[in-house]
Amino acid sequence: MNFILADTFVDSIARLPATEQKQAKTAAYDLQVNPAHPGLKLHRIERARDSNETARVLLTTFSDTLAQALDVRLRRLIGNEPRVRERIDVGTLDGIARRLWRPPDEQWQIACDLEIASALEASLTDLLAEGVPPGPTTSLRFVQAEWDSIIDARRIESWEACRDVPRLGRRTRLPESRRQLLWSVYERARKTLHDRKRSTIADVYYDLVERFSLGQHSPWDHVVVDEAQDVSIPQLCFLAALRGTVPDGLFFAGDVAQRIFREPFSWASLGVEVRGRSRLLRVNYRTSHQIRSVADRLLDAEITDPDGLTDPRRTTISVFAGPPPEVNRYPDVDREVAAVAHWLSALIEDGISRSDSVRRRRDSFPGTNRSDRRRSRPRGDLRDRAKPPLRRLHARPRGSAGYSTRTGVGVPGGSGCGVAGSDVRS
Repeated sequence: MNFILADTFVDSIARLPATEQKQAKTAAYDLQVNPAHPGLKLHRIERARDSNETARVLLTTFSDTLAQALDVRLRRLIGNEPRVRERIDVGTLDGIARRLWRPPDEQWQIACDLEIASALEASLTDLLAEGVPPGPTTSLRFVQAEWDSIIDARRIESWEACRDVPRLGRRTRLPESRRQLLWSVYERARKTLHDRKRSTIADVYYDLVERFSLGQHSPWDHVVVDEAQDVSIPQLCFLAALRGTVPDGLFFAGDVAQRIFREPFSWASLGVEVRGRSRLLRVNYRTSHQIRSVADRLLDAEITDPDGLTDPRRTTISVFAGPPPEVNRYPDVDREVAAVAHWLSALIEDGISRSDSVRRRRDSFPGTNRSDRRRSRPRGDLRDRAKPPLRRLHARPRGSAGYSTRTGVGVPGGSGCGVAGSDVRS
């Protein structure tokens, strides 16, 4: 029998067929629960529960899909230990907050996005009816963006606080007179929501911050947060109040280059200090060397967050290789659909397995409608036939350099929420 021993693991993976490469990559990722490397979030749970056989752990993130994926991984890790699993809760941050919140009375509810948008639109309409000239800063889109990222996120409740709060990333500072006009919109909207007995989800978090800061006992001894780069300001304040002063109370995992849902903000200003207490993971288990190299060209060589933490992007290595991504541009959707249909047909003729799948982002083309989606299917209705994989090109490769683990012990924090814990963030 002949044996081939490659010089590196990457070379070994490259020799495998595509399906086996995928299996090896998944196995390598799952085997990261190595006790010699305690920085990974699922092993962090094992470490937390081993130090205290009665400790309760919360594993959380910002979306239902991610929480479900974490739950699957967790069951795989400790599926043979049901008593341990009973002490670990998995859920989204919003879901946890809703569960813990106590409304002022039975009629008080959490406002939905439509109710908030309606209150803001009504307040803005009243302002414009008073003779205020319309402009970019009096558009509903701008008003709602400012509400989401500043007013509601920081629970601004006075004109003075609205005037003085910093706006990161804004090139031109709004005149004070314009800010005051906008504040009148937010003040009216808040009153409308209050009269309807509605609280925003940010209000819920800040109510919980007050309760836990006053000494209410936390249901968990340790909190592990995945995809921490997309944690919001009120969510971070809530986490800090929940377990921030406890050694190893908080652990964050995230990648600043993957931030897509939140504007950047300073964690230190909210009392969560991660500088000097972190670890940067440089081995990529999810993305091939070829795809990662192309995707990293879309990012700066170094990414710096508002607290001054620098994330170098050129020191990553991938544990497997694959075909180079194909990047093509087309003048319109129809020609792109035709090209993709031709490519899919060729893959099917090559005998791609039925277990593989294709996913195409329909929302990446403004104006794409149902007729476009119908035309996107190759003739012959391939939905019932094999579904081959598209080669992925990620502008923000998952598991790439900068998937940073920042760990430490709980210490008294700075301003804002007032506490900090051990954490992981880039």
